[in-house]
Amino acid sequence: MCSPRDTVVIAEPDFKTGELGPDAAFLLLASDGLFDVMGSGTATRLAHDLLLENHSATITAQFIVRYAAQQRNMLKPAGNGKSP
Repeated sequence: MCSPRDTVVIAEPDFKTGELGPDAAFLLLASDGLFDVMGSGTATRLAHDLLLENHSATITAQFIVRYAAQQRNMLKPAGNGKSP
């Protein structure tokens, strides 16, 4: 049986505090699953560009998730698909 320490999900959040100025266009909230495969600058640029093109927040979030999934798949080592 697995102990709680063996789980993949970590219940300790990493957070930053700050103030949003009047020029802030959006706030990007994401998990480490996203930031494991793309930097915050890349995620912010993608969100900014898509929102400037008048895409909704929902479409923007879905695009970023798909992009991150593609990046994760590209980072996986090639194998035969079988678990050890």
